[in-house]
Amino acid sequence: MKQLVLKVKYYVSLWKEFLSMQIKRETAFRSSFLLEIVSYVFWFAFNVFFFGVIFTHTRSIGGWGPYEVLTLVSINQLIVALYDSFLGPNLRRFQTYIERGDFDTFLIKPIDLQFFVSTRFVELKPLFSMPVAIITLIFALSMRGIPPGAFEILMFFLSFLIGLVIRYGLGFLVMSLSFYFVRISALHSLQRELLSFAGYPISIYEKFAKVFFTFILPVALIANLPAQALLKYRISCGIFLYSCFFAVFILIFSRKFFNQAIRRYESASS
Repeated sequence: MKQLVLKVKYYVSLWKEFLSMQIKRETAFRSSFLLEIVSYVFWFAFNVFFFGVIFTHTRSIGGWGPYEVLTLVSINQLIVALYDSFLGPNLRRFQTYIERGDFDTFLIKPIDLQFFVSTRFVELKPLFSMPVAIITLIFALSMRGIPPGAFEILMFFLSFLIGLVIRYGLGFLVMSLSFYFVRISALHSLQRELLSFAGYPISIYEKFAKVFFTFILPVALIANLPAQALLKYRISCGIFLYSCFFAVFILIFSRKFFNQAIRRYESASS
């Protein structure tokens, strides 16, 4: 137990070093830093505007009203912001690492390889969209007039964490394919496009699409479950337990797949 605590402390201190270096790097070019912050906020505003235009022609989308959808969009933005800040910047570098032979040095470092390639870089800019998303979320819930209770808030945080884990696991799995398809630069775009389905109400999908995005590739659960919790929608116990199971499964499976795939890595000097 003591050894585990020491190991956790070691990795936490290491991540703090990564974060400290990235803060210095990110703030070195302030004009570019500020411009990218604005772009993230505008991207979220565009999503809100997009659904706003749709609601000028209909009262609901799959049974979700404007404030329900606004809640979903805000929660999805929070997940995207955290992912794009702490995980996304690392996963999109996979193919570059392989092409340049960076794994030659990574493999000999006295550190867990998955931890290193998943947490080395941090981008602060997406985090600045979170206050806007939180304010929008509070506005949507207040306008709806049905405030969540303590149980719903607890379910929200649990589902939010599960959604973030699923998003990372799927992204890590897709990017691990880089060891098999080094020259396919679209892998990062592929996982981004797949994960974009998380921001739509799950009820809009029918038949096979609903089964696919709920059970086979459950991206629809990433933001929908925490949104349903705050909206006090009834969440099926089976669906919640499945999301927990899949989060654990995708973490284990993606790690095993990564460890297997890295055997195909060819050194730059070979």
